[in-house]
Amino acid sequence: MHHAGGDASLFSGWQHRLGEDLEVVPVNLPGRGGEPRAADLDELVDRLDEGLAPLLTGPHLVYGHSLGGLVGYELVRRRAARGLRAPEALFVGAFPAPEAAHTLESLDLDEDALIEFVLEITGMPREVLAYPDWVDSVTTALRDDLAVWRTHRDDPAPRLPCPIHVFAGTADPLVHRDRMTGWAQRTTSGFRLHEVDGGHFFVRDNRAEFLDLFHGVLAEYVASPPPALPWVLSAEDGAGLARQAARLRTHVEQHPELDLGSAAFALATATSAGGGTGSAARPHRAALVATDRSEALAALTALAEDGFAPNAVPAALAGAGPTAFLFTGQGSQRPGMGRELHAEYPVFATAIEEIAARFDRHLEQPLLEVMFAPQGSEPAALLHLTRYAQPALFALETALFRLVTDWGLAPGQVIGHSLGELVAAHVAGVFTLDDACELVAARARLMQSAPAGGAMIAIAADEAAVAEAIGRHGGGRVDVAAVNSPGATVISGEQEQAEAVAAALAATGVKTTRLRVSHAFHSLHMDGILEEFRAAARAVDYRAPRIPVVSNLTGRPAGADELGDPGYWVEHIRRPVRFAQGIGWLAEHGVRTFLELGPAPVLSALARTAAPEGGFAHALRAGLPERATLLTAVATLFTLGAEPDWPAVFGPVADRRPALVLPVDLLAAADGLPG
Repeated sequence: MHHAGGDASLFSGWQHRLGEDLEVVPVNLPGRGGEPRAADLDELVDRLDEGLAPLLTGPHLVYGHSLGGLVGYELVRRRAARGLRAPEALFVGAFPAPEAAHTLESLDLDEDALIEFVLEITGMPREVLAYPDWVDSVTTALRDDLAVWRTHRDDPAPRLPCPIHVFAGTADPLVHRDRMTGWAQRTTSGFRLHEVDGGHFFVRDNRAEFLDLFHGVLAEYVASPPPALPWVLSAEDGAGLARQAARLRTHVEQHPELDLGSAAFALATATSAGGGTGSAARPHRAALVATDRSEALAALTALAEDGFAPNAVPAALAGAGPTAFLFTGQGSQRPGMGRELHAEYPVFATAIEEIAARFDRHLEQPLLEVMFAPQGSEPAALLHLTRYAQPALFALETALFRLVTDWGLAPGQVIGHSLGELVAAHVAGVFTLDDACELVAARARLMQSAPAGGAMIAIAADEAAVAEAIGRHGGGRVDVAAVNSPGATVISGEQEQAEAVAAALAATGVKTTRLRVSHAFHSLHMDGILEEFRAAARAVDYRAPRIPVVSNLTGRPAGADELGDPGYWVEHIRRPVRFAQGIGWLAEHGVRTFLELGPAPVLSALARTAAPEGGFAHALRAGLPERATLLTAVATLFTLGAEPDWPAVFGPVADRRPALVLPVDLLAAADGLPG
């Protein structure tokens, strides 16, 4: 897929769908933020060519995106020109991920269908639809690419414009050809995709050796990037906001010596309640998160001209009312989650280490070693076992809660999804940390010990339609496991009967998706562990919640008597997760702002349909830098009405600011300034 501006967020939105065995190495050429000089590119390619030569002797694919794709292309082209072994394939675009490719066959080429497909495969928020030029550029390119693909999908000869590239070899299955459904069998730039061992694509046998060498070769270019920092703006109306962005852009352009960190902090403190300039934040707000001048200028241009930039938070009208924190459930875990925040923020590091230490006595491997292990390693594989996944999610999400509350963000309500409700209950004060960890450890151990097998299937239909199909085809062996949105229901139970239910609904045109899970959770498969878990739940103490907890069982706030009843938590394992009803209750009672604390924006996507007027932010997303993603969430909450503790957010940057880094007229609300 071609797209305007080399939007890396398109790439990151689907990268994880290809497989998490990918290693992304940022390549920052000299002059980062502008067009790379030919001499710089030549030097980097020469160093790669020389340093990687010993490992470029076997079959493999090459991975790159944007500038990385250019470097990879040059490396392959030069080696081929010299008659040397070159990679089997080079893909340098943002074509839909292989996992999504099966939907291309039936994808209509009308505008609405293309837009929905783009949003699905990229993970982009629906807010991008506010930028028609961007939407037009993406959908036009996708339409062209689809036409080429359909014309040549059975012909391996033509060179098609848009691929993906990863190092591959003879170990660690990455993507099976069945998932590629034909399009990946084509060739690009004269190199054919390599197939070994019955149709799998693989990562190299000596992957660790390769990555060590890769990092070594790139050492001069992979310097730590500047820290991402939020820039926040506010004005009395939208026009004033655009003027402020334009004037800031001009100032940054005219002052290359400007200390960007200090400038960002000056803006934040000037637009906060009681800021140094006496200018509290106004109702119309926007923000951006940038690491350098080019990112700041691109986002300021977008905000000034009603355009699009991936690091800009669009203008919003700040509202009153509480913020609800959402805590993600099992299935969202991924290797490396929280690793960057652990290295960056002492509050987060202290919290996650404290929590992990409590779980370690229940586990064979230390929890943080499993969480932070490299993708594809043996320790990382443990993270997908329920016994490790639930403690890992509890540790990550509780540490995220401590960090954002240290930054002055507080929830008015909390809601989780399955395991996430135990996190919500703990941060609300129902459990002490010791008791919460004991209960989560017991829950994870017992749920993993339940009978394996069964099936969980997502059904794109409301609960009533699904319940009717279960009654006709479930044979008493299938349950509703979750109601995630008004039109998204999950069933769970015996495989044969669950598949019969799904098939009956699919025959009426309903979309069904088999979930990749080890157990049939929230079904009769859990019945055998309930009494033992009841004993564990009776062994902990309960307190009244300090923050209202919206219940998965009822879809409304749970009282202290409910949350303090061990039987509640037993039913919590067995009965459906009524997440959609919970979000609906929050929306009906004035909640318009939602922050998801978890490894990925899973719940945010579900909650939008139940709270269509809500504003959503998420702490982390696979494939994106953790600091920048979390700060974007903070900046988003600011635009929606929150007032973060900016000195806490900025940390050391706040302590090194000069006395004045921006003119006073740029720090004041801009609605009265000349255009």
